[in-house]
Amino acid sequence: MVYPYHHVRYVFVNPYGYWPCDYRYARYHWYGYYPYQWYGRNPVPYKQTGDTYNYYYYGQDGSSHGVDENVLREAYSQAQPPAEATLADELFEDAVNAFEQGSYEEAASIFARAIQQAPDDKVMPFAYSQAYFGAGRYSEAAASLRQALTNVDVEAEGVFYPRGLYEDDETLFRQIDALAARVQQDTRNTDLQLLLGYQLIGIGDYDDSLEPLNQAVYDTVNGPHAIELISLVEKIQNDQR
Repeated sequence: MVYPYHHVRYVFVNPYGYWPCDYRYARYHWYGYYPYQWYGRNPVPYKQTGDTYNYYYYGQDGSSHGVDENVLREAYSQAQPPAEATLADELFEDAVNAFEQGSYEEAASIFARAIQQAPDDKVMPFAYSQAYFGAGRYSEAAASLRQALTNVDVEAEGVFYPRGLYEDDETLFRQIDALAARVQQDTRNTDLQLLLGYQLIGIGDYDDSLEPLNQAVYDTVNGPHAIELISLVEKIQNDQR
């Protein structure tokens, strides 16, 4: 959930808008400002209807979107501070800093250490995969992505995508374009296709994500995960109609 004052750190986005409401780890709080306008230390909450766990959102224009004072007081009364920082939190922060500097392999190494300290965290492995992806180590990125997908119920929870690791979208888009070029060169590599499908879902290119995912479904290793992601995309598309 997203609360006023103690809102979740949006390193991760999710096409479902889902967030594990019991995750009060320090590593997922107190985000800075880039790259999305609704980040900030003192955002204004408003109520969002629908079957999403992100019950309160924040307006870019600073408006309360018609929410009355009773709703705001209810949100404030539920606000909880993050838990005390642990070694996993400190390592996560170090990995994020390395990623922001473009030291992707170093970030992957630190994320791996953080995951060892917090093996039950089903969100952080997606950042581990993204670090390998940023480094161009696609086989490792696909392998860690498969493990991350195994840890979540994709139908119920969607997927987590660490878009907030990037200081600007241009860097991310260049990396996705480089992966897409590799897919064109190696059309039978289902690791690349699964990874590309996931990346395109993460940036909201749902239509384009289906082509590589449909190619990956025939592989015994990547196929089950590709099918899960295709079902996710189809549900999102149906909800948007």
